[in-house]
Amino acid sequence: MNRSPTELLLDRLCAELGFCLPPEQYARFVTSPPTSVRAFTDAVFLAEGLDPQLADKHLWRQVRDRVTEHFNNLEHGVTDRPIGATDDRRNGATCDGLKRVLSGALD
Repeated sequence: MNRSPTELLLDRLCAELGFCLPPEQYARFVTSPPTSVRAFTDAVFLAEGLDPQLADKHLWRQVRDRVTEHFNNLEHGVTDRPIGATDDRRNGATCDGLKRVLSGALD
């Protein structure tokens, strides 16, 4: 099954920065993603229960930079994955994999 560009971005934010949204929030982003870089970035923090105004500025910029890449890709017709995203088959970094590692579920 092909992943939508929004799913690819959310998976990247999870694997690279630890923003692994709860399933219901994830589904909301996929069906109705925020339409600007700022709104999307702030919505990610809010979905994690964090106030974007009080968040660590470096972390907020890291999220914003990845969202910006995503929006730029969409403008240029690149929809298969965000620029800079890694190929999960190469490095094994997936959102589900990260969750298992963090929960200690891997052998």
